[in-house]
Amino acid sequence: MEIQQNEIVVFILMLGVLIFYVGTYAQSRRFPGWKLFLISFSILTAGFFFTNIEGVFYQILHLHGLAEASNILEHSCYVVSAIVLALWSRSVFGRRSDRS
Repeated sequence: MEIQQNEIVVFILMLGVLIFYVGTYAQSRRFPGWKLFLISFSILTAGFFFTNIEGVFYQILHLHGLAEASNILEHSCYVVSAIVLALWSRSVFGRRSDRS
């Protein structure tokens, strides 16, 4: 497996956004549902981290039979991130009884 340059760039960008989001903690707390959003984005960033680890260390992981486990871990992060993002969406945009 080759290292995909676009995956490295996306991971670096996501890491930068995550650092900015955490670095502006006081302002970020005003964002609706900020805890769920931060959890979702952090897990998504972890998924991209595992993507890059898999690309860089694929031969070693494959040699020790861990390539599939790494792939499952990566995709599990994407699934959990999507579920938490759905929960965030529901908490922010969900139906409320006070709306007309």
